[in-house]
Amino acid sequence: MDRKTLARAKHFFTVGILWIHGTIVACQPQTPTWTVAQQDSLQWHYTQKLHTQILKNKALASQVQISQEGIRLFASAPKSEKYSAEFFLPWEDLLAYQQWLQHAPGAAELAYPRLPSGALPSPRFFPPPTANLPLRGWRIALDPGHIAGDMAMAQLEGKYLKIKMPDGKTVAVFESELNWFTARLLADALMQDGAEVLLTRSAFGLTALDIPYQEWWATYRDSLQKAGQNLAGLTAQKAFFETFQKRDFEARVQKINAFAPHLTLIIHYNVDAANQPWQKPTQKQESMAFVGGSFEAGELQKPEARFHLLRLLLTAHLAESIEVCQTVLTSIEANLQIKPVREPHQQDFLRQHALPTAAPGVYHRNLTLARRVYGPLAYLEPLYQDHPAALAQWQYRQLDYNGQKIPNWLAEVARAYHKAIRNWAQKKAARRL
Repeated sequence: MDRKTLARAKHFFTVGILWIHGTIVACQPQTPTWTVAQQDSLQWHYTQKLHTQILKNKALASQVQISQEGIRLFASAPKSEKYSAEFFLPWEDLLAYQQWLQHAPGAAELAYPRLPSGALPSPRFFPPPTANLPLRGWRIALDPGHIAGDMAMAQLEGKYLKIKMPDGKTVAVFESELNWFTARLLADALMQDGAEVLLTRSAFGLTALDIPYQEWWATYRDSLQKAGQNLAGLTAQKAFFETFQKRDFEARVQKINAFAPHLTLIIHYNVDAANQPWQKPTQKQESMAFVGGSFEAGELQKPEARFHLLRLLLTAHLAESIEVCQTVLTSIEANLQIKPVREPHQQDFLRQHALPTAAPGVYHRNLTLARRVYGPLAYLEPLYQDHPAALAQWQYRQLDYNGQKIPNWLAEVARAYHKAIRNWAQKKAARRL
């Protein structure tokens, strides 16, 4: 076995051990007395997970101290041995805190940097599925990325393609449309299976704030004018990137976490980053998916970020998310014949910002929703929009959805997602028996 394969095997073993540990012990409310050997084992497991999944920038390790006593988090890099930790979790409180993080993460986040108090939360109840309703009792959140309802808005947010094909025709497509209708088609299928479904955007062309961007921009500009602020140089596009995006992300996170889903899918379509500025088709076609982790320099400055580092470290959320992503990418390959991106990859942003998992095509990346959404999730990028086959599919609009003609291929992607969710739910049900 070569060194790379051995490293991946060790990584997979660690993920599996941590998953089993997180799912089993989180259901045990008693306060244990750990032996020295057990303390050593806990220290080793969480140190391994910290360095293989959580931290992209190893300098951040100074803010996370894992010892035989427990886990300490620091608001900044300690300047001396007497520097006070912001948060301390002794090992004897681990099982109880894991139960809070796994089953009531909102309460744990509100309490941070203190430990929550009160009766321990109970694991969520899953009603048994039926033959006709295999997802009965499931709550599934779908987040269709971006906001545009037309090409003009897509150009403002910079999420569109206009590519000239060899036959002289120009193919124009904007990602928000693809995301929205994929999510809508998938939602319909999931609800037919008995699931309760949340979409973070309530209609095509609306933001997660439930209004069009131009309406938000007009209200925002008027509020600044009434406050007497100088609006020179402030454009709709500048306000979008400097102010609106954070508020839109916040609305998505709040909606999803308030819904308390059993599973969240964040739906996007990718482009080949090496093909920039996307004026011609790419010759590569591959899929990928993201889960939380891979914190970079400067990304542990806020208490919110440090709490989520702790949540991802101590729960089964990451391991479950990796399994979901792997199940989806396997379904994409089986149904659309698009393989996951594999190491060594040719996408610079993966090398710069992500950490690989043991599952091909699945990466840790500290994206806002991947970090802040509680529970298992999959941040999906199933294909490159700028591949010739995709560009041909975007022109083939024969599928009628409530009076709007959309690309037929979106139904194929939604079907692959639907099959994967059913498959994963079946695995979850089998593990509960």
